[in-house]
Amino acid sequence: MAETELDSALEVAKANPAQANFFYDTFLNTAVYIPALAADKKPGEWMQLQPTDRFFPLYLKHEESRAIPVFDRLDRLKTWAGDRAFNYLVLQAHTLIKVIAPEIAIVINEGTPHRYLFLPEILESLRAAAKPVAPN
Repeated sequence: MAETELDSALEVAKANPAQANFFYDTFLNTAVYIPALAADKKPGEWMQLQPTDRFFPLYLKHEESRAIPVFDRLDRLKTWAGDRAFNYLVLQAHTLIKVIAPEIAIVINEGTPHRYLFLPEILESLRAAAKPVAPN
C-alpha cells in the first residue's frame, strides 16, 4: 500500500509502464534523505548535515558498481538503519543526480516494498532531460 506520493507514482508506473515519466518527475521533485558520514568520521547521531558541510555519502555495493541509498522519509531511513545511527543530508532528488558521479546508481527506499533502483543509464537520461533550456 502506498504511503507517500513517490510510492503512489511508482505503483502507477509499475501498473502502466507508459506512466514512467510520472514516476521520474515525482522522484526528481522529492526531497530525499541520504545517510552520510560527517568528514570527522565520528559515529552518526541522526544530525542533519548541511550541503556546505564536508561529508561522505554511504555507498551500497550493486553488482560491479556502487549505489547511494536514499529515502523519501526520515523514518524509512531510520527503520532501514536498524540499530545503526547515521547523520543525513536532505536534498531535492534533481539536485542529487547532478552532483553524483555518472557511474553511481541510486536505490530509493531500500528495505521497503517501494524499493526502486535507478541505474546509472536511467540517471543519465534524467540528467539530460532536466537540463535547463533558455528561451530564445
